[in-house]
Amino acid sequence: NQKAHALGMKETRFTDAAGVRSDNVSTPRDLLRLLTYLQENRSFILRLSSGASVETAYTEHIFEDMTNFNEIPGLTGFVGGKIGKSTSARETAALLFRVERDGEERTLAFIVLGTPSRAQALTELYRYIGERYDIQPPR
Repeated sequence: NQKAHALGMKETRFTDAAGVRSDNVSTPRDLLRLLTYLQENRSFILRLSSGASVETAYTEHIFEDMTNFNEIPGLTGFVGGKIGKSTSARETAALLFRVERDGEERTLAFIVLGTPSRAQALTELYRYIGERYDIQPPR
């Protein structure tokens, strides 16, 4: 909570590490601050959450057969982020995607809170932004 406050996440309060309890609260603005901080200062966390291989001191890859639940099927350019699901919050996501517009690579943040289907909400947002702003998947 101290780090969240230091990042400017003024409307966020964490009460458990898993994020399952109903008294964990945040806002899209605060989650965008967190994603921005991670991208600029702790990008290895995003690489881990994307399922990318990250160099470690360990030689065994005990997690290589695990499924990455953070990805949304059908959406390309996934950089990293976190999804969640609880009774009180329903389905949530704070994810970054790399896209291309006018030959320039850009990063888009998608934050969805309290939806019955995060995959459907994110797919609709991704499609809407793609059509409206001529966004393409990265090459």
